[in-house]
Amino acid sequence: MDHFLKFYQSLLRKAECLATVHLILAGLIFVTLNSCSKKLTSSQLSYHSEKPIHNSVIVGEGTLSKPDLVEWAFHFSADGKVIYIQRQKENKQGSRIYISYYKDGSWSEPILSPFSDNDSFREDGPFVSPDANHFFFGSNRKGSIGEFDIWLAKRSGKGWGTPYRLGEVINSEYNEYLPSVAANGNLYFESTRPSRFGDKQTDLYVSKYVNGRYKTAELLGEEINTSNVNDESPFIAPDESYLIFARNRDYNNNDWIGELFISYHRNGVWTDAQQILLNDPSRFKYSPYVSPDKKYLFYSDGKDIKQVEVKAVGLEL
Repeated sequence: MDHFLKFYQSLLRKAECLATVHLILAGLIFVTLNSCSKKLTSSQLSYHSEKPIHNSVIVGEGTLSKPDLVEWAFHFSADGKVIYIQRQKENKQGSRIYISYYKDGSWSEPILSPFSDNDSFREDGPFVSPDANHFFFGSNRKGSIGEFDIWLAKRSGKGWGTPYRLGEVINSEYNEYLPSVAANGNLYFESTRPSRFGDKQTDLYVSKYVNGRYKTAELLGEEINTSNVNDESPFIAPDESYLIFARNRDYNNNDWIGELFISYHRNGVWTDAQQILLNDPSRFKYSPYVSPDKKYLFYSDGKDIKQVEVKAVGLEL
């Protein structure tokens, strides 16, 4: 009987299923499958590439990245089958959040998200929490106390509930944009509120999530924030082991230039941010995102969504 058990258990492991094996007095084996949720392999992910991506390439050219529109911030679902995109409106005024689905090897045409059904306000910075139960974004919709505030919608069935504005421990009379959330709930974001680094720039903050509540936002230190430059568009690792963000400045009358930087959290402190060297001639980089398998870095060049291998740009994640 033991060799039959080992045989069936071997088959079940290969099938990646959970099962209960029952012994019958007659010597037969009856197997009940409790669940069979097969894990996705790397090759099944929407952003997987059989060929190495040493130089940045455009993602979803013609669908996710439109030549006549601007794709800013974006965020993938954990399984890589859904992408939320901050896209410039057709009339070029402001931006809204769109959704695209990956099916049968290609991305669907992005459609307007349920959060963007009112043309009188704008949204930016979509971000789904690591547990997939919370959807954060920025908006100037009715109820905001600043021009832009950070809003949250909770998972409801297969969709999202009604968004609500986060409290004054995060939002201010100034602008709060582009949220990014760690697995423990800590919320990183950018704000235009005055700080010790200056009063006419954007800095990065964190609001810690303690006992089910957000604490008053804290300004990140000089390892990350700098004077006379916009430090913005954060992507925090789920375990807070690193923070990737954009450092941009207005070169000449709204001709923005900027690069991506990374700071590692080691021994309880942040390291001095270092520039990520991308083989990309674009003058502007924004909205970093790292795939859950840590294989790919995504970002916007201020027009399209781009992708490159993490190893190709020398990151230690």
